[in-house]
Amino acid sequence: MALVSDRLQWTGSEGRVQFFWQWSTLPRWRLLSDLQQLESRLSASKCSGKSEDIWIWKPCNSGIYTTKSLIELLTSSVASHVRPTIRNNLIPQKVGILIWRASQNKLPVRSELDRRGIDLDSVRCPVCDDDIESINHSFILCKTAFDIWDRIFKWWNLNMNIFADTAELSKGSNSQIQTATGASIWQAVVWVTSYYIWKNRNDHVFNNSRFCIAKLVSEIQIKSFEWISSRLKNGCLDWHNWLTNPRKFDVNPSSKEGIG
Repeated sequence: MALVSDRLQWTGSEGRVQFFWQWSTLPRWRLLSDLQQLESRLSASKCSGKSEDIWIWKPCNSGIYTTKSLIELLTSSVASHVRPTIRNNLIPQKVGILIWRASQNKLPVRSELDRRGIDLDSVRCPVCDDDIESINHSFILCKTAFDIWDRIFKWWNLNMNIFADTAELSKGSNSQIQTATGASIWQAVVWVTSYYIWKNRNDHVFNNSRFCIAKLVSEIQIKSFEWISSRLKNGCLDWHNWLTNPRKFDVNPSSKEGIG
């Protein structure tokens, strides 16, 4: 492990800095941009070499780090720029977290990994190989994902209206559904479908498993029934109706059935 003095040297009366990097792999993309910003900041500083280096925590006037000052920093500068987490009480929170991460572009699809400077053999979709793997592609535009959505919409007897992006997918709204309960159940199904699309994408990447669309749709129907029926108040789902008429709650615009 190198010391700072091995890589930086202040020279002359002006205390200018020279850099002596020894890269095993040259930085690129975001790493290169971060390095250039670091060099720019260090070049603007002066060092006499006559005093001992110390760490200073700038967010605190005393220069001493405290957990409280970090929380205040995150609350004021970071958390304010992040959309709040989302949830649907009919399904486990882990599903909502995945959908939130997708809407924030925080999933490790190949285009994101490449943007962060991680070398990959390919940035194309590992499932269809038709295009670069972005988050929108994985969840919506991939041929396999599109075929799954087509079957889900047909199951619900809805006109196919594919989502524009993952932000729209996270809302899971559909103008063809009239009741609050029906909308919540449909959103839950959309999220469960997205969860299984991502899960099976990972199984394909890491376990070399093959997609079977019919089997995947069946798993979505089973798991969504299991999760929703165990959390739905005032009216348990019937398995036969769930398969043949999942919109049974979507019959009365004034209906206010309870959601768990």
